[in-house]
This record gives sequence, structure tokens and C-alpha cells, in this order.
Amino acid sequence: MFLWQRFGYNYRHLQTPEDVAYMRAKVKTMTEPFAVFDTETTGLHLMADRPFLVGFGAGKDLFTVDVANIEWIDALYEAMKVPKFDYVFAHNAKYDYHMMLNLGKPIPKELNYADSLVAARLTDYADSNEGIGLEALGQKLVDPDAKFAGKVIREHLKQINAERYRAAKAALKERLGTRQIGKVWEAYMKRVPHVPTEYDELFEWLDTLYQKPNYEDSYKAKPDLMKNYLADDLVINLLVVDKLMEILPIVDEDLKTFKRETELVDVVARMERVGFKLDIPYLLASRERVQDYQQRLYDELEEIVGIS
Repeated sequence: MFLWQRFGYNYRHLQTPEDVAYMRAKVKTMTEPFAVFDTETTGLHLMADRPFLVGFGAGKDLFTVDVANIEWIDALYEAMKVPKFDYVFAHNAKYDYHMMLNLGKPIPKELNYADSLVAARLTDYADSNEGIGLEALGQKLVDPDAKFAGKVIREHLKQINAERYRAAKAALKERLGTRQIGKVWEAYMKRVPHVPTEYDELFEWLDTLYQKPNYEDSYKAKPDLMKNYLADDLVINLLVVDKLMEILPIVDEDLKTFKRETELVDVVARMERVGFKLDIPYLLASRERVQDYQQRLYDELEEIVGIS
């Protein structure tokens, strides 16, 4: 059973105008001081990836929307803009900020958008080795089974990947026979970007057959599974923030540091999108020098111990 079900939350996926109207009416009755926001995305690249599912939660109510209904993202934002919400939290807020920019629906400044990851750092020992990712915090502060939904998703991705892996290797075997397949596949799995090999043409062909699955692939195959996963993330963040905000004013007087970090989310995220240029030939040459140096050390070691 998913956490949102076990803890008695109300969850609605926005699919019709009536669903949106229900969310708007529900929000008007809320008295909670904060809300939470989350995205499920195609990957971790700050510029190239994008969200496919977006969620919002406050009190005991959770709402998600497929970005195919992109016009309803504005309705979600309007719901979160309600003045009664002091903050709208996301865990690792800059990441979700990037994703919404990539979608063409930037997070409005009126949301008072904040990072629960910052709150977690401020309320923990600076030298603590404990993880402060959302699932880890959920396991620590909410429920021992907080990683349940994540495990289910990862298992589903493994199944999809295994199917793609088998199909790609079978196609490679049909093209090459059994003579070279092991060597080519190993080189394909270990390839380094921008480093040419004798198999580049084969690799381009394999790329059309094999791609590691992402969360969107899981969503397309089992949409309800990913919706439940997002709903659980919203629940975990709601309950984590509730506990953190009890402690935060004690360790951060007047929330000075927290408020400063909140104001910097937009600034730092936009700085991250500028990036910097890389000298690819220099990096590749440096890689070769390091590899040569490692080999010389191994040669010296083999000479010392008398084993080759």
C-alpha cells in the first residue's frame, strides 16, 4: 500500500475541468501555512530534460497533472499562490525550478518558493553523514517504508531495461553473428563521449535500438504507478517539512538564513543555466595522459613483484 493511502490523504489527478474546479474550491478552505510541489521528469539534465508529471499538496489533499494538459499548470500555480501559504516547498527546489523553465512554465515569484533540502541542512548537524534526500528523510522522520514507492519504480525500470537489453543484443547477434558480439557490446556499454572508436557506425545503429529507460517510460507503461509514486513524494515532503519547521526557528533565529536561501533559489538557478565552455580536445588529451600514467605505474608494479 502506498503512503498516501495508508495515511488517509485525498488524491486527485486533474483530468477534466471539473477536477480543476474541485481543486480550486478545496484550496479555498485550506488553513495550512505551507504547501509542497514536485515534478517527475525525463532525467537530471538541467537544460535538456523536462517534466511529464507535476504535483502539488497541502494539508491532506494532493493534486497531480500531466503536462499534456499544460494549460492546467497555470491553475496549479494559482492554487499555490493563495496568500495563506507562507511557503511552497520543493525538495532540491532549484532542480524543479529548472524543469518548469524547460517546460515553458516558470515558477511564479508570488509562490514564495522554498527548498526543504535547505531546511533539512539547517536543522541537522553540519558534519552529519546521514542522507538528506527526500526518501532518506522520509524513512527517518515519517515512516520506515518511505522508500516503498521508489523501490517499486526502480524495479519496473529494471524490467523495461532488461527487455530493451535483450532485444538490442539479439539484433546485434543477428547482424554480426556470435563472433564479435561480446567485444562490441562491452565496448558499447563502456564508450566515452567524443572518443572515436572502430565501432562508431555500429554504436549509432545500436542507439536506435537501445536506450536506458527513464521515469517517463515507466509512466507510459504504467501511469498509475508513477502517479502513486509522485503522490507519496508529496506526502513525504509535507510530513518532513512539518517536522523541520518546528525546529528551524530554534536553530535559525528569525529564519534569517532560510529566508536568504529562499530568495536565492531563482538567482542561483538562472546562474546555473549559463554554464561555461569546455575545451573538449584538451580534456580528451588529458584523459589519455592519465591513462598512460596509470599504465606506467602498473608496469612498474609488475616489474617490482615479478608478475606480468
